[in-house]
Amino acid sequence: AEVIAGQLPKGKVVGKRWKILKRLGTGSFGAVYKVEDINTCELAALKAEAIQSKGNVLKLEAHILRRLAKCPMFVNILQSGKKEFYSYVVMTLLGPSLDTLIGLERLKKKRNHSSR
Repeated sequence: AEVIAGQLPKGKVVGKRWKILKRLGTGSFGAVYKVEDINTCELAALKAEAIQSKGNVLKLEAHILRRLAKCPMFVNILQSGKKEFYSYVVMTLLGPSLDTLIGLERLKKKRNHSSR
């Protein structure tokens, strides 16, 4: 049986291609994972949303991202699909997570404040 989107275990292969390396973050509709292509070792981000989520936000997000694919500064969709309990979209991995950036900014402010 599949697990819900926020709990995909490390090592699980999704879409016969993407191995879960670690969870990067969670939100109201699901979770984002760092994944690796088992054929090419390419790193990417996999966003998963539970099927029972209201409004199927991920489907709309994937549609918009596909339309913006040729624009600079937007991720490219590498694969998308639907399992029994969740939908997923695999996209290019751009850099640190928003949580990491916020944490770094807080640390920077703390250091600046304490050095006065």
